[in-house]
Amino acid sequence: MSENAGQIVRRAEYPGVRVSERLHAHQPELQRHSHESLQICLVLEGELLEEFDGVRLDCGPGTVLLRPPLAMHRDTFRSAAVRTLLVEYFPVPRFDPLFGGAAGFSPPESDGGLKSAAPQALAAAAREIRRELCSMDLASSAALEGRLLQLAAQLIRAASEPHRAWFARARRRIDEALPHRVDVHALAAELDVSRSHLLETFRRMEGKTIGAYVAQRRLEHARQLLAETTAPLSDIACACGFADQSHFTRVFRSASGETPTQFRRRIRI
Repeated sequence: MSENAGQIVRRAEYPGVRVSERLHAHQPELQRHSHESLQICLVLEGELLEEFDGVRLDCGPGTVLLRPPLAMHRDTFRSAAVRTLLVEYFPVPRFDPLFGGAAGFSPPESDGGLKSAAPQALAAAAREIRRELCSMDLASSAALEGRLLQLAAQLIRAASEPHRAWFARARRRIDEALPHRVDVHALAAELDVSRSHLLETFRRMEGKTIGAYVAQRRLEHARQLLAETTAPLSDIACACGFADQSHFTRVFRSASGETPTQFRRRIRI
């Protein structure tokens, strides 16, 4: 038992996974901290506020939290006693690019706030894990290990869908802003995520930074205009977001190994 982790009421451990029921009694808060493990936390009783990188998650009974490894977070306990079921995975499974930030899932009937309504099966699976943990007869040990792995798969699937949805929305907004560069702060606010989460998630899922993506799309548009129109290079440079023709030529040559004029001549032969 430790003050930081709360009182461990009961626990079980298997290769790569640990589950425990914890009680936080008369504990106002946990200061910013992180964990090396991937954690799944079901709030059983009481209410708490969990803060990840500026995102505030209001959690009550039935809320399921996904805590990415090494993600700094802070907990404020709003009830005299908060009871949770904590599942920890070691080593961390490879579920990139999901781990850009925390995810919270509340029961469908509650006010989700910044959280997404998760399938009821998530909380139901976690409660079944608790029942097996409380029982711990000869059959429970085998059943518990299987349910722990099943819970991880369910939660990852539930978390990945809205994650992919807002990423697609982010990329669409960036494409709409072309040839100009998007305002990252404004885009993060629109998507209701932190700026750092937006930048890191985009890099993980697209394989390049937002700046590199914008540069690539500008060059793609420039190549299309060079191949399909007779527009002057200065007009193409302006249409594609370059400072001037000289800047356009320099960037194009660096990326393609030839000047825009050389490319236009070659493509039309």
